[in-house]
Parts: sequence; structure tokens; C-alpha cells
Amino acid sequence: FVNVTGDNITGNLNISGNVGIGTTNPSAKLHVIGDAIVSNNLTVNGTTTIINTEVTTTDMMQINQDDNQIAFSVNQTSSANSATVMQITNSGTGYSLLIDKGNVGIGITTPQRTLHICGVSSYGLMRLSPTITNQETTIGFFSDVAGTTTNTSWAIGTNIGGNTGFQFWNENGGAGGNVRMTITRDGNVGIGITNPSVKFTVIGNSYSEGRTQISYNCPTTNYSDTNIE
Repeated sequence: FVNVTGDNITGNLNISGNVGIGTTNPSAKLHVIGDAIVSNNLTVNGTTTIINTEVTTTDMMQINQDDNQIAFSVNQTSSANSATVMQITNSGTGYSLLIDKGNVGIGITTPQRTLHICGVSSYGLMRLSPTITNQETTIGFFSDVAGTTTNTSWAIGTNIGGNTGFQFWNENGGAGGNVRMTITRDGNVGIGITNPSVKFTVIGNSYSEGRTQISYNCPTTNYSDTNIE
């Protein structure tokens, strides 16, 4: 047991036991009671790294940037419905990611829903892309909590089955999917067909209540008919 008080130690110091600073009963190789400052890099290697902020006043882990603004913080005293639990910021002011009252906010400090994205839109605030070019890129919708019941699921996206149009697709009771509607890159819309060659194509019966007007061109005269059976 070595007790050093008020003396300077220079050079290398080899200690086979535990070192305690602010404690006379260290329980690890280095045990510090009190504040500590590391001016240069700190490297921690191990299969499990635990940072325990269990104190009676506030439970928070915080990493600051060069300008002393918060870069990353986790507030352990916050309940799911009370305050911010985790935040990652850019230059201390622009929120990149924030979890608040169970909601996740990207670019916003007060997310109003489970996922709330705020920013400048250029081809959409959210972008999806496949790992391989021209591979399927879709968003799935499930009716069960686990998100595993495929026979009631829906998907929207592109390159479903190699089709480059934008499609609405649903599962057919586990026996395979059905494309319900397709919008081609040329702007053609197809219902019941995956490759419509004109502006609007319906395969199957359809019903319209109210006025329906169709205008069409002939070589010499334009016709418009509003009484169609």
C-alpha cells in the first residue's frame, strides 16, 4: 500500500495493485472519486465499457466540443414522458439527433411524433437508396405490433420485381404479392396493370359516381362526351 500526499512523481511508475485517487479502497486498477480532466486522447479498450453516472443529484453523461458546447449528452434522470433523454448536436446549436419524451427528432428540438424530421428539402427530407443500383427500395406498412404479419402488409416504392415505376403493393395472404397500382416514369397510371402505356389504364371493372368527362382527338374534329356507360 502506497500513500502519496502532496509530492510530485516523475518518470514511470509501475504499480501491480489498484490505484485510488480520492479513495483509500480502490476497487479497480484506477479508481477516482471526484472530478477528472483528460487533456489529450483517452482510449478505452474492452469488450464492455460502462460509464456509471449514478449519483443523487443528476445522472448525465456529456461530451463537449472545442467551443465547450454540448456535442453528445445522455440524461438518465429523465423519464420517458418528462424531458430530453439523449441529444447529439452540431456546434452546440443545430440538433442532429434528439430523443425527447419518447419521440425522435432530427433537426428539431421539440419532436411532436415518434419520428419528426425538420430541414431544408431537396428531393425530399428523407432519402432511401438501395445497397445495389436498381435494387428494390420500398417502405413497408404492417398492421401488427411486431411488424411480421406479412399477409396484411403493404409496401410502396420502386424497383419492385425489377419495375422502375413507383408502385403500391400488398401481400396476398402469404402466397405472394400483388401490385395494385403503378405510376411509370413517363407519368402513366395503371390499376391492375404494371406497365401502362397511356395516361390512365384500368384492368378490371370500375365504377364512377357523378360526372365523368373524356376528351379525345379525331383527325378533323375534337369530341367531348360526358354520358358514358
